[in-house]
Amino acid sequence: MKICIPSKDPRGLSSEVFDHFGSAPWFTILDTEEGKVRTIRNPNCHRDEGSCHHVDILRKAGVTADVSSGIGRRAWEGLNAAGIKVFSAGFSKVSELVEAVKASGATLLDLSETCAQHGQGAWGGRGCGRGRGQGRGRGQTHRHGQTGDRA
Repeated sequence: MKICIPSKDPRGLSSEVFDHFGSAPWFTILDTEEGKVRTIRNPNCHRDEGSCHHVDILRKAGVTADVSSGIGRRAWEGLNAAGIKVFSAGFSKVSELVEAVKASGATLLDLSETCAQHGQGAWGGRGCGRGRGQGRGRGQTHRHGQTGDRA
């Protein structure tokens, strides 16, 4: 299995997990069968929210699973349509996340758990942060720096 982990930098297993799939600067790819790790630069990480298209990049790399702290609905749908399973595991280091996956500590992420408000400008959505709570409390949406509730 080849696992994609959105990462802050290209240091492989030493990298920190990036808190949102679509805007991650790097993808760490782990081949669990061969034990090899490589990184792929995300060419779309600085574009507007919702404009990133990573499925082709990951499919060409042979990725069969993604483990993310936060992911938007359209990204989740695109990955699933391509046969790439999306798992959730709230860890800060890539190496910790890899160990959780190996120990079956990552669970499949359901569509209802995605950042459904991502890129839509709505208030009061789930945070989808990197913590183990996965943003289930009240807080900010991905509209970075903005707070508020729906009226």
